[in-house]
Amino acid sequence: MQTQPHAEQSEKQDFGATSAANTIRALWNKVEGNLTTSELEWFSHLSDEVVVTEMFNLECAMSALGLTINSDDSSGAFEDKGNVASLLFSLSNQIGVIRELAIISSDADCRLRHPDLYSVKPDKTSEQATDATKAGAA
Repeated sequence: MQTQPHAEQSEKQDFGATSAANTIRALWNKVEGNLTTSELEWFSHLSDEVVVTEMFNLECAMSALGLTINSDDSSGAFEDKGNVASLLFSLSNQIGVIRELAIISSDADCRLRHPDLYSVKPDKTSEQATDATKAGAA
């Protein structure tokens, strides 16, 4: 006996290949319109802090890897094609995550700079201050 799938099961959204970068992008797409100003500010600083740090770490790791490969002919660590491919795929995935974090940071910054183009929720403290100002003016 076959059963009909639930409506939500039949309307699955395609997020692309399963990867950390696509996961980050999908989560951002779900929440970006529901963030407060202070939350957007936090995300807007990703490129200042996380992206720069991770790019530096990746740069150091790749440089060390290059030195290791260049100076150690007898280790055999990179003679197996699978090891090299796994390493390159891992590096590619790391770069993809860093790219998505940079994009999210830029998106958040754009939303902060152009609130007239987006729906940005004010912080609760901002709402309370506005309510207090209105009450005092009345």
